Amino acid sequence: MKTRSGRKNKNQGSGIRDEGSGGIRSPLPDFSTPLPERSQKIVRAWWLYDWANSAFATSIMATILPYYYQNVAGGDLSGNRATVYW
Repeated sequence: MKTRSGRKNKNQGSGIRDEGSGGIRSPLPDFSTPLPERSQKIVRAWWLYDWANSAFATSIMATILPYYYQNVAGGDLSGNRATVYW
């Protein structure tokens, strides 16, 4: 891609788009070209890690932590006080 002055855009292929007005560049990557295979593997690995970590944290907070808090940490509290404090 050439600029107004006829020179080749130095950012071509770098993922940074030159908007052409005053040299303002967008920080967004150029999604029109596919990622290399190695980058696809890295993105896929990060996606699976994030998914698994979210599922683990949700499971712990929704099932195990309330039981632990009521029966172990708040075991010596009277009545439903452990549930109220939760």
